[in-house]
Amino acid sequence: MPDSQTFKKRISLFVSIISIYILVYLPVITHNYGFADDYSVTFTAHHHILSLLYMVVSSGRPVYALFNFIFSLTSDIADFRWVRLASILGIATLVQIIATFFIEETDLPRSLSVSAALLIGLMPAFQVYASWTVCAGYPWAAAIAAFSFCVLHRNQYGGWRVSLISFILLTLAMMIYQPAAMMYWVVAAAAWVANDRPLPSCNRIVRAVSMYLLTPRLIGSGSGSENFS
Repeated sequence: MPDSQTFKKRISLFVSIISIYILVYLPVITHNYGFADDYSVTFTAHHHILSLLYMVVSSGRPVYALFNFIFSLTSDIADFRWVRLASILGIATLVQIIATFFIEETDLPRSLSVSAALLIGLMPAFQVYASWTVCAGYPWAAAIAAFSFCVLHRNQYGGWRVSLISFILLTLAMMIYQPAAMMYWVVAAAAWVANDRPLPSCNRIVRAVSMYLLTPRLIGSGSGSENFS
């Protein structure tokens, strides 16, 4: 457990990160707009929610399917801004996880750790996630996947329980949006490149990922249905 001083630093960093991203992505909050998929998903959520859930679950994203219930709560286009705000908070959470990991678990200077993490949240993919309402759940998938690796890295002697927790988190991220869940490997690669200290056991990492890959596809990803953005 972090001491009080470390905890205060983390909170201060998180507040700073949120402030930066709200400023950067301010237009997606202040402007009323929507893209084509935003309207169609909202209409379906209001009138045919079960068909929407079936479509998303068939793409192997049952947790993201639950997220789509939020569109049934929107009354007009102005409400989209709150969904996009949730996306910005997801990006900030991801950046906080990565920045904290770089600061505490690698040999990178603090300024470089924070700057590198902030740049990740400004990549084109995250600009799309922040501005496209139906993508609001995707940054959370990336954040959960990144946290999955952090759990495994920081508890190298935790035995099978740590591997199981990491596996559950990675599976949860996969059930939101599989491409965003690959952020797991971004953090892993950064740890291996930027760290001169002993690296986490490769066997532990492979074990956690293999648990997911060998799990029967009960979430419908093999149904052959078309992917749903």
